[in-house]
Amino acid sequence: KAVQEIGGHVFIHPGRRPDEVPEVYEPKSPPFKDNVAERLALTVQNSVSHCMVTLLFSDFLDAYPDISLHVANMGGTLPYVIERMDNVTLTRTPDAALPSSKAGRVHVDCSSLGPKSLELAVKVFGADRIVFGTDCPIFSTEQSLNAVATADISDADRQKILTGNAEQLLAAYF
Repeated sequence: KAVQEIGGHVFIHPGRRPDEVPEVYEPKSPPFKDNVAERLALTVQNSVSHCMVTLLFSDFLDAYPDISLHVANMGGTLPYVIERMDNVTLTRTPDAALPSSKAGRVHVDCSSLGPKSLELAVKVFGADRIVFGTDCPIFSTEQSLNAVATADISDADRQKILTGNAEQLLAAYF
């Protein structure tokens, strides 16, 4: 409510993985050594995806229209499953707003993902809702810059993602 009152901006990030916080992570058995990093990366994306589903399937965005939201990591796996989310809504609650209709009310960043993911996110969210991100120090700035540079998107969309969207978003607060 306080953020709504001031028309503030909220950045949603999954934070540290459980295995990075020894005080809360006590594995019951050793993880499989051959795919631990991949499974943990999926866990992070899953957490971000859960957040997006909550935002898009609840009335939060309607209840707090003056808050701008920025979700890390391109909204998790949402760009890949938004059509399924729409189909679930059409099947179970046909009169409800489709999640895809709310996707453009959230900003996401392009951190830690590649050019193909960025191309899909532009289709799902719109280029004007994507800001440049790196997830540094986990990933290098060069990886994100390369993803934006090599994505099959227009130069105008590339400029929005690299600088324009963040400048516009933050201009309201400075």
